[in-house]
Amino acid sequence: GGLFYNMKGTVRNLIVGGTFVARNKNCGIVAGYSWSANTKFENVVSIAEMQVDWTGNPSNSGFLGITKYNCTFTGCVSAVKFTGNQGYNQGFVGWMSGGMATIKNCISIAEATGTRIPGLFQIC
Repeated sequence: GGLFYNMKGTVRNLIVGGTFVARNKNCGIVAGYSWSANTKFENVVSIAEMQVDWTGNPSNSGFLGITKYNCTFTGCVSAVKFTGNQGYNQGFVGWMSGGMATIKNCISIAEATGTRIPGLFQIC
């Protein structure tokens, strides 16, 4: 999902917006996957609504759906309204299966409506 399917490199000075439907888990509004070391987002803004149509653990986000490598966010904004299943939806990375996310001078603002799995809704 997202603007990029599998990303490698740096995304800089970009604004992404709109309404997205996540019919699978690990969907990101900017990029679905990053299977590359040192993915970077600099001065990127994600202002969107994500309609989550996936039961269980969707693990979606305003930026990156899933990564197993290091990634960096600098000066970024994630403003996402999640509707539907709210389990484990995040501001910047839906699921980290390895690596580390470094987040500097960023903000995540979220609204959630719909089905919520108690204790599982997190925005980082």
